[in-house]
Amino acid sequence: MSNDQLSINPTYNKLKTLAEKFPEDEFLQCLLETYRPYPPTDQSDDDLLYAALKEKYNL
Repeated sequence: MSNDQLSINPTYNKLKTLAEKFPEDEFLQCLLETYRPYPPTDQSDDDLLYAALKEKYNL
């Protein structure tokens, strides 16, 4: 994911703000470094779950 896409992600922005506020917190720095959001999809979580269960149980 590009930096442009990360900059509009509210979770990333909050994490970045906290990491800048507490630079001594190694955990926050690590989270910021490794943060990768799920790619957006046109399907809802419920639809994805239904499709996975349908495939698993051959419905």
